[in-house]
Amino acid sequence: NKAKQEVIDETQLLMAQKDKQLEDLRKQLGEAQRKAEQGSQQTQGEVQETFLEDMLRVEFPYDEVKEVPKGVEGADVIQIVKTNSGVKCGTIVWESKNTKAWSQGWVAKLKADQRTLKAEVAVIVSKVLPESVRLFGIVEGVWVADLSVTLGVATALRQQIIQIFNAKAVSANMSSKAEIVYEYLTSNNFKQRIEVWVDYFKQRKEEIDKERAYFVKKWEKEDKSILQIFNNTAGIYGDLQGLIGNALPKVNYLELDGSSVDDETCEDAAEKEPHV
Repeated sequence: NKAKQEVIDETQLLMAQKDKQLEDLRKQLGEAQRKAEQGSQQTQGEVQETFLEDMLRVEFPYDEVKEVPKGVEGADVIQIVKTNSGVKCGTIVWESKNTKAWSQGWVAKLKADQRTLKAEVAVIVSKVLPESVRLFGIVEGVWVADLSVTLGVATALRQQIIQIFNAKAVSANMSSKAEIVYEYLTSNNFKQRIEVWVDYFKQRKEEIDKERAYFVKKWEKEDKSILQIFNNTAGIYGDLQGLIGNALPKVNYLELDGSSVDDETCEDAAEKEPHV
């Protein structure tokens, strides 16, 4: 709980510092604009452009905000959107206008700058907006916003760029994995590995069939040998029984049920038979 509270306190402190910096920038802008009212229109535009740059740097410290030098053709400010880990996600080009009338030519010029820089989004921040736009909107594919809502527009557009970048990264990663799997399944390496397994099972089946045939032959041979030994043993037992009679111990396996009674009857009949 203590660690959590420390993190909350630190976050609140950073937010307070950021709010103060933004408030200071607004005050500086107001003061600069008042001083510039007696100056040229170019000076007034430069004041607003400087405020826009500073506001973007303060609010999005992980992004790279670059000023286009005066006299160089192109947008006024270039904002390279980055994640907290420094991964580039996209680009926003900004044009700052502080004039008494709106010009549709600004849109065409900024769209050309957007194509040149391959930027995802283009925004015109203007003191005067087209009649069809209130506070912010889109004119021919270019975002247009009043200075008072610029921070909110920038936050929303930046978040959208990051989300689209992440979605594309996930999609590209999935496509890449699918292509890798397909290439592996259609490769000679995969074919050879399958052939190794097929050959192994085929060899094992042949070995099992050979072993089965060998043991069947062996069992038949042993069965014949055992039968021969058994027959010989039974023959010897029968010979001895004929010589000795009932004095020979009985081997039940070699006797039939009731055989002993029949033998005694036969012997008694032989003794009673008169001698000639």
